[in-house]
Amino acid sequence: MYNTFEEVARRYAKALFETAQDQDEMDAVAASITELGSMFAASSDLLRLVRTPGIKPAKFTEIFQEILKQMQTSETLRRFVGLLCERKRVFLIPATIRHFESMLKKMRGEISATVTTAQQFDTKQLDALTKALQPFAGSGKISVQHQVDSSLIGGLKILLGSKLIDLSVRHRLEAIHRTLSEV
Repeated sequence: MYNTFEEVARRYAKALFETAQDQDEMDAVAASITELGSMFAASSDLLRLVRTPGIKPAKFTEIFQEILKQMQTSETLRRFVGLLCERKRVFLIPATIRHFESMLKKMRGEISATVTTAQQFDTKQLDALTKALQPFAGSGKISVQHQVDSSLIGGLKILLGSKLIDLSVRHRLEAIHRTLSEV
């Protein structure tokens, strides 16, 4: 029995991942699923569509097959999305994409880092930060996503894999406040 929505999406992602490997289509499926993920990230209408109850599976199949045809995706991905539509699991597509991309990064030895700063970093600063974080990736590649959160006041927070490194001014001020409150 499935435990959560995310577990169901993870199982579907694993099935797609293994099928892509077996069919020797990993590069094609990976490129297509990344493009599909970008479409979901850019379109709130698409997200709203997959969460709309009452739409018949045949209609979802028609919509997504047309989208995938225009994207010129692999047959493996078209069949997979068709299966999700038939099983009324189309709402799982965004989470399945996230899990698939995570498995792909793990297979390729890539480590994700999310860097949150108080101000926007330019390309030069992000490149320098990526170089500084590279030793933590070992022989793998590190991919850095940048976010801005002005409440940090200054400094930065780095989420590297599952490890959080908080070097923000806000964190330091909170630590000082806790210390002074204990006195």
